Amino acid sequence: MVWKVFKRLFSDRLVIAACIEEFNVMHKIYIMKSNRRMVFLGLRVVFLFKLVLASILLHSQSHFIINASNSPYYILNDTTILQGDTLLISAGGQIFIGDSVNIQVNGVLKIKGDSNNLASIKPLTPGVGWGEFLISIQVDSLIIENAFIEDGRFLSINTVNYFNNVTFVNNQNLQWNDAISRFIRGELKIENCNVQGQNKGEGFLVHSINNPQVLNCYFRAIPDAVEYLNCNNGRIGKCKFFDMNDDAIDLNNCYKTLVDSNLIVNVANRGMEIGSENFGSSTDILVYRNVLVNCEEGVNFKEGSNGLIVNNTFHNNRTGVTSVAQGRPNTGSNVNVVNCIFHENNIPIFSDTSSACTVSFSSSSSFLLAGDSNLFEAPGFNDPLNLDYSLKKTSKCIDAGQRTGALDLDGTYADLGAIYYHQDTVSSLVENSIIQLSLMPNPVVDQLTIQVNDRIDRIQIYNINGQLVKEEIANHTTQKRNSINVKDLDTGIYVVIVTNEKFQIQGKFVKL
Repeated sequence: MVWKVFKRLFSDRLVIAACIEEFNVMHKIYIMKSNRRMVFLGLRVVFLFKLVLASILLHSQSHFIINASNSPYYILNDTTILQGDTLLISAGGQIFIGDSVNIQVNGVLKIKGDSNNLASIKPLTPGVGWGEFLISIQVDSLIIENAFIEDGRFLSINTVNYFNNVTFVNNQNLQWNDAISRFIRGELKIENCNVQGQNKGEGFLVHSINNPQVLNCYFRAIPDAVEYLNCNNGRIGKCKFFDMNDDAIDLNNCYKTLVDSNLIVNVANRGMEIGSENFGSSTDILVYRNVLVNCEEGVNFKEGSNGLIVNNTFHNNRTGVTSVAQGRPNTGSNVNVVNCIFHENNIPIFSDTSSACTVSFSSSSSFLLAGDSNLFEAPGFNDPLNLDYSLKKTSKCIDAGQRTGALDLDGTYADLGAIYYHQDTVSSLVENSIIQLSLMPNPVVDQLTIQVNDRIDRIQIYNINGQLVKEEIANHTTQKRNSINVKDLDTGIYVVIVTNEKFQIQGKFVKL
């Protein structure tokens, strides 16, 4: 009977630690109040009481908090957080995990530090590292905020996942298909994270999630840093990728995905690989306002995939854009390139005989690209050596974009490349007051809210080809705010024009 109790107790070290912590206080109080003859008997009673209560706790809800006062805490063997139990690693809390140790989470795991005092999980042996936290389908959510995670992995299944301000460091010798964090179904939003490695394993690997979001993150030496498989309506935006020995971004069997405003530098394979990898073609992909520098291939569409490449900057890549059949399915791809800059690329555009790649309103410093209104010009970047790809005032790429498409936010024709030159020449005035336009949310999925500081008479929405796709007449003469349903619009970039008899103002939004 005693052995069974011990076995059950030590099957979950987290609960034991919680019990010991609580009863250490009771033990001290007991000794203080007891005479010396009763100390030994008291110790036996307290110890047996610990065993009984710990055994009860293993079959009921318990909550264990690791913070600065009880750190560091060590997990040296495979451990399970039982269903109904909670492990919280709070500000200043530190856990050291033994070599190849795994933690099965059937209860609740929360890792929440603060910006001045991180929560951390570290390996007992740096470089060797621990195994993984396995977050099971019984768990509602996995939240990691203000944390430092070193040499270990997360596998999350059917869970709502939110990571914010987390630093991941990987020195483990991971296999090529081991990911620092793998997410299967559920929900996902990752923002403001820093991921650094040694070009071993992968970064964030996302399976079968609708609307996954990876935003404002930094990756260095992480192959396949962000990979979406069987994901729809997702976004990878405002991230920075450096020094990959494989791809930076992978999309396989994805639909209506926005990849925007990223900086991708020094990639030995592809900055973006958009294809199948035996999962199925990726379709209706929008690649928008990214800068790709010194990649073997900047953006690669393959295996029957298609999409738009709009307002991107390609500098010093071996190939800028590739559209090919390659792989399975061995079907040609189709890409439309608009308002892009190709500077000092060995091959700006390549497509095989099964595929198509149309280019318009784009510039190349290598030779004049075939297509409508293309330029044979050097772009005139301000400081490309320091990754400043903004345009000089004298650049011929300013206002050289598609005439019937979206305007820049300064109200002028679209400039070429990822970073437009703000001319500050257009002001919409009503009685000497500047009209301000707000579009929320942006990007938008279904309902777009439009607000100005004057009356709205008419709302018109145009697609990137300058076609009017939606129009609405305001019902109230004093209305300054209106909502319009854009759920039926295809993924892409749109211009909204708001007018009354005194002004016309326009803005740009992205439909997911």
